[in-house]
Amino acid sequence: MASTVVEKLFDPIWRSVTRVLHSVEEAKNKTEEIEDDVTEEAENRTEEIEDDVTEEAENKTEEIEDDVTEEAENKTEEIEDDVTEEAENKTEEIEDDVTEEAENKTEEIEDDVTEEAENKTEEIEDDVTEEAENKTEEIEDDVTEEAENKTEEIEDDVTEEAENKTEEIEDDVTEEADRVLEDKEKAKKRCEFSGLKTLCLDRCGLGDIALIGELKMLKVLSLVGSNIVRLPREIGQLTRLQLLDLTDNPTLEIIPPNVLSCLTQLEDLYMENSFLQWGVEGLDSPRNNASLAELKDLPCLSTLYLHITDPMILPKDFFSKKLERFNILIGEGWEWSRKRETSTIMKLKISASIQSEEGIQLVLKRTEDLHLDGLEGVKSVSYELDGQGFPSLKHLHIQNSLEIRYIVDSTMLSPIVDFPFLVSLSLDNLNKLEKICNGQPVAESFRKLRILKVKSCPMLKNLFSLHIERGLFQLEEISIIDCEIMEVIVAEESEGGADEDEAIKLPQLRTLTLEYLPQFTSVSSKSNEIASDSRLRTPMTLFNKKIQFPNLEDLKLSSIEVEKIWQDQPGELSCWFVRLTSLIVQGCRNLKYLFTTSMVESLAQLKRLELCDCVSMEEIIIKNGLGEEENVRGVMLPKLEFIKLKGLPNLTRFCTGHLIQCCILQKLWIEDCPALKTFISNSLSTDAVANNQFEETNSTLFDEKVAFSNIEKLHISGMDNLNMIWHTKFHSDSFCKLKFLEVIVLHWKRCLISDL
Repeated sequence: MASTVVEKLFDPIWRSVTRVLHSVEEAKNKTEEIEDDVTEEAENRTEEIEDDVTEEAENKTEEIEDDVTEEAENKTEEIEDDVTEEAENKTEEIEDDVTEEAENKTEEIEDDVTEEAENKTEEIEDDVTEEAENKTEEIEDDVTEEAENKTEEIEDDVTEEAENKTEEIEDDVTEEADRVLEDKEKAKKRCEFSGLKTLCLDRCGLGDIALIGELKMLKVLSLVGSNIVRLPREIGQLTRLQLLDLTDNPTLEIIPPNVLSCLTQLEDLYMENSFLQWGVEGLDSPRNNASLAELKDLPCLSTLYLHITDPMILPKDFFSKKLERFNILIGEGWEWSRKRETSTIMKLKISASIQSEEGIQLVLKRTEDLHLDGLEGVKSVSYELDGQGFPSLKHLHIQNSLEIRYIVDSTMLSPIVDFPFLVSLSLDNLNKLEKICNGQPVAESFRKLRILKVKSCPMLKNLFSLHIERGLFQLEEISIIDCEIMEVIVAEESEGGADEDEAIKLPQLRTLTLEYLPQFTSVSSKSNEIASDSRLRTPMTLFNKKIQFPNLEDLKLSSIEVEKIWQDQPGELSCWFVRLTSLIVQGCRNLKYLFTTSMVESLAQLKRLELCDCVSMEEIIIKNGLGEEENVRGVMLPKLEFIKLKGLPNLTRFCTGHLIQCCILQKLWIEDCPALKTFISNSLSTDAVANNQFEETNSTLFDEKVAFSNIEKLHISGMDNLNMIWHTKFHSDSFCKLKFLEVIVLHWKRCLISDL
């Protein structure tokens, strides 16, 4: 019976709890509706945002459900505990009462208990319902508020992210559009240049030039001075290319293998002052650079300019008959020359084994400009290197050989014409060279020779014999420097037979340079005959009547031991120097004077006169004859523009006479001439001047006897004994155009110009 009462008591309570759970369910449904709305709105956003919102809503719902369930359970447990406790207490009371009055008041107690239980249940139900409703409202308000806030945040985040994403997409689309337009523009340009046949990018400072490989029609490509480091492999695609110019690219270090060999139509290849890192064919390690063998296999190559620093990498038969124009340097130390007078140039610094190869011999026969350095195993150049006399050679330069004795040896085998078209011959540092020609060469040899330069050949006594000289009608320049035992330029044949009165004639000679020749006596050995026949010592003269240089323009003499350049009575000799324009004399310590007044008369074309470091020089121009008393009335040098007098410690005057006229002289330089006090002296003898037998106060550098009407620059230094530069009496228009005056002295004794 007690269990029935309890069931009756708890039945309303469970119904109330059920209603509470129903309310909770409704709240849950409401929450799910909110979640669905949020989910529906978030579905239009990114999946990542949907997942975040859904997960957060689910978490929040679970929290709310957990909170409601926990609170309902706690409340139910409290109610159950209270009801149970109160029911037990009441039951005990009722049981006692029932026990006491069970029989009499059972119906009354049941009614009271039932009524009280119903009332209590109603109160509990009302309390639970009210509290559940309040809690549900609070939960709904919280969920609604939080959902709205979260929805706003989600909307803001979605909006912001959508805007950012839109901007990124717009930027990407813009960039892609620009790239597409650029590609289209490049494609358009490629289309425009696809038919290009000539491309010159000289001095452009290029970087990556791989795109040039797309110009399939290109025939001429010039990259002169473009500072490229690597020739792109794409160049090999230019199969129609006929000319490739890589001149002046010393930074070029890489030409990939098998690129040049693809240029099967290439005719002209210029690599002057450019690529040097040639690879070696046949090595085990892979090559990083092109090899010379690739050039050998080009079927159309006819022009080749390149430098091969290592002769040992030359492939066999590298030089072929197809080469028509070439400028090839082989060996270290060579420099490129911009002066090109011929189309076939070869510079060789190779060993004896290489120079004897058939390919080298083949190209030597066709070379017009040949330079040989450090030649080994050769004593006679023409005979041993060619055997046919170098019929095509126009320029020959030989240097640094310890074995060469002759350039031409006519005593070997049958005579041939040697160097028939040779224009210039330069010989430098040939320690064993004895003769340029040994024996008498065939008459046509050296017929075209115009320039002959010899330097540092210590065994050479002369340049050529009288027999050879007769054929040198076109010789224009002779330069002999630092030849220790050089005595003459032209030597008479030992077997004689030549006409004693025959003159040495070089009709086209324009430049003669003689420097550092301690044994040099004269231009020709014929000049020594008079001295050898006389008991009295007659000073040797450099030029005499048997030496005819009618077109000589430039004469330079340095450190030679001659005592006279010209004879005192030049006679016919003066006619051979009428075209002389420049005369430079340096370090000739035996010269006491330069020329006589008679010789000066023939120097009407002289423009430049330099005298330096001639320690015995006393006077520049002396009077004709010995002991002649009459004064020279006037010296005319009408074309003279420049005079330099330097390092002449015994020079006392320029000349003796009444007047010297240099109408167009523009510059006068006087330095370290301490004995020079007057430019033109009176008729006093040299001894009188030396002994100061005239008043020092009358010693003036320039007076009325000096007529320099156009002089603009005057330099005077190292003349501490000078009294005055100018006298009050000038020539009428002398020094009137002077613009620059420089006077450097340590101790000035008098004054610049005397008082007026």
